[in-house]
Amino acid sequence: MKRVVIVGGGYTAIETYRQLLAEIRAQRVKVTIVAALPVHVFHGWTGEVLSGLLSTHSTFSSLQSIFSHAELRVGRVIKVLSGSKQIQILNHTGIQQLSYDELVLASGATDKGSMIPGANEYSFLLRSPEDIQALKNKILENIQKASETNDLVLRHHYLQTLIIGGGFAGVEMAAAIQELARKAMKNYPQLQGCQTEISILHRGEDILPELQNHFPSLVKKAKYYLENLNIRYLCHTKVTQIYKDGVKLENQWVQGSIILCTVGTVPNVLPIDMKVYQEKYPTRETLQIEHDDDIWCGGDVAQVIHYKNKLPCPSNALWAMKQGQHIGKNITRKLYGKSLLPFRYRGLGQAASLGIGRGIMELYGIPITGFLAWILRILFFLYFMPLKRNAVRVVLEFFSTFITGRFLVPVWSSRFPENHTISTVLDTISS
Repeated sequence: MKRVVIVGGGYTAIETYRQLLAEIRAQRVKVTIVAALPVHVFHGWTGEVLSGLLSTHSTFSSLQSIFSHAELRVGRVIKVLSGSKQIQILNHTGIQQLSYDELVLASGATDKGSMIPGANEYSFLLRSPEDIQALKNKILENIQKASETNDLVLRHHYLQTLIIGGGFAGVEMAAAIQELARKAMKNYPQLQGCQTEISILHRGEDILPELQNHFPSLVKKAKYYLENLNIRYLCHTKVTQIYKDGVKLENQWVQGSIILCTVGTVPNVLPIDMKVYQEKYPTRETLQIEHDDDIWCGGDVAQVIHYKNKLPCPSNALWAMKQGQHIGKNITRKLYGKSLLPFRYRGLGQAASLGIGRGIMELYGIPITGFLAWILRILFFLYFMPLKRNAVRVVLEFFSTFITGRFLVPVWSSRFPENHTISTVLDTISS
């Protein structure tokens, strides 16, 4: 029986496992999943959770339910020993060795915001659901504080938010924060006439660089939506330092009481033997890493070159899924002695929500805006959720929210223990 070890609990891991299910059931393959957490977190709903349309637990799926025919080990892989075909795992029992015949590296990425001095101390990052809930708590707390003071300067400070990064994440979070703040402020008569001031600080020439070259009409529409939400965007602004009450640019100071970093991610690459990778793993068109036929790679940690334009493939959930499917197919082909196939995927598109009924989307090269883009994005996300029963829960929660109102109650972190907060939340949900 071949031993396949998959590192990670994201979409590359999920789709690789699903492609191997027939071989698992036939007992020709044994799959072991090694993941840092026992849950899969669906990041597509981050804006909806932050704006109060969905609750935090809507983003969770149990990995044991997803990988029901595999062995799940919760821990952190610290090293790959390709010579002996083993990996080292650090978990609650210490360091363990795990052997493999085929190894799939899909360990994802971490937030890049921590690379800016002061980011870890004074800004919010989008690393986990706890981070998102903490940001939501801070927004609601600041609105409460603003309502309690007659000092207009101090009130204005409480209602200032800075977002570093003008990509999809930054634009979506800006819209979500504004929607949350506007709904929450309706409960404070003393804040009538006040508005939150949200500024997007973007280093590049224009926001949404992913769309600038081929879909300028979508960038223009996104700007229109942002301006209607009273969100301003400042380009050519490099943040050099983050402080408690604002950020330092190369030549000026910008004040803000809440600072959110959305400046991309850094791949979680693991050392292989004695080699430490600083960037993504160089990956062949079969999705095996260079110089090792038994190690496969996909998702955020893989440098996969597109077969047509010869540029790196995007790092998002859809591409991770397709790469996972291809890895699973090629491992099966290798098992039967068949030739391996090159990765060929054209891409589907990309989308962003800028509040209820406002969206931008590029689908197979066709630009779509407005309500249609917004609803198509939701339908695609529901389809791609790893557990269909969770997708049903999200639909029911959407309907419930539109009837009863948004989730505007803060969940204070003091309710949770210092460690394993996601596990605690899941236990609460299941009970």
